Amino acid sequence: MSDHFRTLAKLLRQDVKGPVYERLYQDARARHAAFAAYPDLRSLLAELAKDGGDDYSERDAITLALLRERAAAHPSQWSSVLTVVYLPMLLRLRRQLVCAELPKDDLDQLVLEAFLVAIASYRPTWRGRTPIRLTHMTRRRVFKALKKELAQRRGRETQRDMLQRGAAQVPAGSTATPPLTLRLDAVVSVLADHVSEEGAFLIRETELGPETLYSLVARMTLAPDEDPERAYQRLKRVRSRAKKRLREVIVGFQ
Repeated sequence: MSDHFRTLAKLLRQDVKGPVYERLYQDARARHAAFAAYPDLRSLLAELAKDGGDDYSERDAITLALLRERAAAHPSQWSSVLTVVYLPMLLRLRRQLVCAELPKDDLDQLVLEAFLVAIASYRPTWRGRTPIRLTHMTRRRVFKALKKELAQRRGRETQRDMLQRGAAQVPAGSTATPPLTLRLDAVVSVLADHVSEEGAFLIRETELGPETLYSLVARMTLAPDEDPERAYQRLKRVRSRAKKRLREVIVGFQ
């Protein structure tokens, strides 16, 4: 596990103990019976930090109340509260991830993003076993995204190797088809003239370069109320439109 993840966990705990979150909690407390026994957010977090054994009923009720508040308003703040509540689970999951092909920071972001997607998937029909449900959803998304990310990286490496070999096999002055690297440069040039600057940037960085959407979102400066998952989904749509246009340009070069 990276020091970045430990530092982030520490900062989150400190932030959630601040006055903004306390006011948010006091406003929500009257709406949920699950909060009645806890006069402030610190006491609620302290209770959830205890090892409750096999009895998940209290944690289940509190988690559902937090998810309902997040769905109603202030999703960014309630997401932070839920992340602090489930940090022990996220830390355990992060320690299980060993992957030499991805930077540690990318793995950190992968775990956090998976949890944010899990809590954003909440539906009012959820009843019971919510902590277990969130844990399973987070784990499934982490390993699915990890498998996809590794496959994409290996695919890009294979393509680059093929491009380099193909360019080396065409002798100077040959009348054969120009090296694919040259054609690719032309495609990217045309792409920049036909899609948004953001779309061209995403294609260049994530399809032709080493970046991922996860790593780009992690470095973005988001507004206080902006959900990282929404930012990720927006960039994904922009990249998808740019890739569609790229395929049309490639067809034109054939």
